[in-house]
Amino acid sequence: MEMVKIKEIGEKVKEVLNGDGEDKPDSDDMEEITRHFEDTYEIVTQLSKEMSDSAFEAFKYSAFEDPDIKTADFLRALNLYGELLPSWIPKDHSPVIEGVGGISYSKDSILDIDDLVVAFINNMWCLGMVKECKINEDNPELSSYFVVDVEDRDRPGLWHKREKLIPLPKYKADPLCHNHALFDRNTIVIAMYPQTTCFFKAIVLEKPTRKKDRYVLTFENDASKNEWSEQMIIPQAFVLEYDAKMFTANSKSLAAKRSHLKKK
Repeated sequence: MEMVKIKEIGEKVKEVLNGDGEDKPDSDDMEEITRHFEDTYEIVTQLSKEMSDSAFEAFKYSAFEDPDIKTADFLRALNLYGELLPSWIPKDHSPVIEGVGGISYSKDSILDIDDLVVAFINNMWCLGMVKECKINEDNPELSSYFVVDVEDRDRPGLWHKREKLIPLPKYKADPLCHNHALFDRNTIVIAMYPQTTCFFKAIVLEKPTRKKDRYVLTFENDASKNEWSEQMIIPQAFVLEYDAKMFTANSKSLAAKRSHLKKK
């Protein structure tokens, strides 16, 4: 009955807007629509969060706990997490926050345990996870974080200053609502190269036009020769702002070698 009522109110609004009716929605109608929206909002956001959290836990298990993990399964778990990153859907139309799509975190933002970051580990810019925090309350950008390589569970982690870490986004940007939170065409970014956990300089060829869409990028193959890769499709979760002062080029040959996982 509730959905029938909502549909009736919707038809009433449509007729008024089209000039075909004079029966305007009253206060009871608007209260019903508001209540329905709030209920639907809570259900959608909670479901999206649960799916994302489950995907993250599955990835974390594959990275650090599964004794028999295979490379393909590890990468599949990582990519699933990227695909299921929840969209930023503010209830009260509040502005986009840091960590949504291409809106980077400020250098003094405080990270949490289990946050995913891009860090310079083992001579490579690669995907790491925060495991310990030493927060500097007076100067958060000088806080220290113990980061481990998600692709090498046996190698000990390292402490990094906050200013040397690039956190991954926590939400996808909806192109219809927050198009400005996406990287535009021809923007230089860093992104995770397919089938690796390493990040490389890339250029945006196409940005998402729907929530489920991904970026189309071309990666830098050889900076000295201005060579670029074929087009590749990358989820929003793994496309970040490029900082020329901080980011140095990775080696594709090193990236291909760095894996503790079973190659099956």
